[in-house]
Amino acid sequence: ALVFSGATFALKVTSGLSHFMGGMLLSAIGWREGPGIVQTPEVVQRLGMMNLIVPAAYVISFVSMLFYPINREAHEMALTQLRAQETLAKDAPLMDGAVEMEERVTANNVPAVVNGEPPSADSMQ
Repeated sequence: ALVFSGATFALKVTSGLSHFMGGMLLSAIGWREGPGIVQTPEVVQRLGMMNLIVPAAYVISFVSMLFYPINREAHEMALTQLRAQETLAKDAPLMDGAVEMEERVTANNVPAVVNGEPPSADSMQ
């Protein structure tokens, strides 16, 4: 239920922000509201220029992706590096703060998890 309510909330926030930004952009180009008001040619031209912003952003992002150096080999190399870092992180010793926490937990007769291993039956007695 929390996932669906979070997704609904995100949609409502996005919708509200898009309406707000649209109103701000219309105010910025001089859009006048009300019944019977005719927009000036400058405002109509600015409105047309606003409609070029999104397609221009798409073109810029597409062109920048053409120069991004990614292929299957580079992807596999990045995955290999990430796996190696993950292995190193698992084998790394505990930090000082974690050691202090471990000492406090074991001092209170609560079995501690050491290096990701659950306590043995001997340590729990």
